[in-house]
Amino acid sequence: YDYKAPSELIETLCLCRRYGANYLLNVSPKGNGEITLLQQAMLDNTGNWIRTVAPEVIYEGNPTDVAGPGNDFALLYDNKLYIFVHKLNTGGDNHIIIPGAYCGTRTYANIPGKPKAAYWTDNSETLSWKCCGDALQLDCTSYSYGQNLVVRVACIELE
Repeated sequence: YDYKAPSELIETLCLCRRYGANYLLNVSPKGNGEITLLQQAMLDNTGNWIRTVAPEVIYEGNPTDVAGPGNDFALLYDNKLYIFVHKLNTGGDNHIIIPGAYCGTRTYANIPGKPKAAYWTDNSETLSWKCCGDALQLDCTSYSYGQNLVVRVACIELE
């Protein structure tokens, strides 16, 4: 068996959406047309992630010129900017956090408008932010202990 990890499916979906592309995911049904339980669980997990972070932006968001650190990027939908944030830490003791992941302030350039509010789409937590010209400094808080969405999405409401 050569299945992709759930995190890889989510990251690949995000990469496709970053460039406005669709993600064609192949599943291999059995001879009787059934999808195996493992493949069904992988599809369910990806669907749950989409429903958690904002389905409308996944399906209808438009790519932007917003530049951020690493693999972070933004899509524009309904006068809102959705920033896809990669590699966030889970809150907790330093012995249990993910090496290489980090939280804190991230800067995004080429913001297409003036922000008026910022929050995580998965839990509606308000985020601190500051504008510097066409750049946005966003204080990216960690996941709650025991949670990791692989890619977290911040909604920036624009004036």
